[in-house]
Amino acid sequence: MIRPAVAADIYRESFRNTRRERLFLSSVSFFATFAATRTITHSIRNGIGPFRNLIVGGRHFHHLVLGIGGLLGSGYLWLVHVETQSSAAGMTTDDGLAKFNSILYGGASALTLDE
Repeated sequence: MIRPAVAADIYRESFRNTRRERLFLSSVSFFATFAATRTITHSIRNGIGPFRNLIVGGRHFHHLVLGIGGLLGSGYLWLVHVETQSSAAGMTTDDGLAKFNSILYGGASALTLDE
């Protein structure tokens, strides 16, 4: 079994390029959200587990709405966080917000596509 410190070193080594890391996080978020959404949808249709259709104002609330809201939110965050400094000057804006936005984008894309 790999120790957490060794796993962290492997992760940092694999993702020295922050753009590549954000693409990876977005992809993992997309596939995990898509799989979870499909699983929950099938369990609702088959009456399995605690999940039920969400009804708002007498109408079914589609997860597409959450996906679109997430996509709009991630787009707005990107606009707020867009790199304004010159990368030639060594200024980068990669931080937790950029990683969070990548995860939000991937999950919201999966919710939208799944509908």
